[in-house]
Amino acid sequence: MAESLPDNERTRKILAKREEERREKEEKDAEERRRIEIESKELKKKAEKAKADKERQIQKQEEELRQRAAQEEAATQINGRLKFMLVRLRANETPREYSLAGINLGGARTTILARHVAYNETLTTLHLVRRGI
Repeated sequence: MAESLPDNERTRKILAKREEERREKEEKDAEERRRIEIESKELKKKAEKAKADKERQIQKQEEELRQRAAQEEAATQINGRLKFMLVRLRANETPREYSLAGINLGGARTTILARHVAYNETLTTLHLVRRGI
């Protein structure tokens, strides 16, 4: 429905006021759209970061499980002099000095040995040969 207004000063003021209100409404709407867009981007970033953090945590847990499984497997395969030493370390019956010359130590075996030595009270010197570590 078209509105017919007389062409005078008052009409021009009314039309100018309406135009100003329309522009203000458009600016508010545009600002609201920008704010909503920014909030949605922030939410998306937070969700992506949370997902990435969760994936990293899962990978870290899987890696820890693999390492633990490798250590347990190495512990079950320990025999000979190393097994004898671990038993004596656990019982605090080791000599004051001990050498691991000729014993092959990998990552898992070294960790197991370190755990046993840490709580032993009788061993004061442990000679580690560089070969095999």
